[in-house]
Amino acid sequence: MRLWQLLSASLQAGDERFKAELGWVVNLDMWDEAKQLAAQALKGATSQLSSVTGQEHVRQAGLESLEMQVRCAALRCAALRCAVLCCAVLRCAVLCCAVLCCAVLCCAVLCLIQVLRKLAPSGQADCPAPACMH
Repeated sequence: MRLWQLLSASLQAGDERFKAELGWVVNLDMWDEAKQLAAQALKGATSQLSSVTGQEHVRQAGLESLEMQVRCAALRCAALRCAVLCCAVLRCAVLCCAVLCCAVLCCAVLCLIQVLRKLAPSGQADCPAPACMH
């Protein structure tokens, strides 16, 4: 019964009195050692928390940097697609230009042939147009 009374009195006592009452039940060296171990554990946990908090900031900055790199890569990809499309359009324009030049050249040749036919009668030897053009 004495132990129960000591525990009840200890719960109602201040720190000094609690320690004195506890000394009757428990070796106080053990109490001091437990207090020291708890302080060391708290110090280690606080240090880990500080380290993790610092790493979170660094990792958040790294994540933001990676997100920016992804956005830039997407923009470069879109720009390259646009450049490829512009190249294709330009090639089509060059091809159309070449076809148009051929058409103009053919038209000029046909006009020249018609002029040559009018200048020289079809059976004359002095006609500069080849015989296949008559």
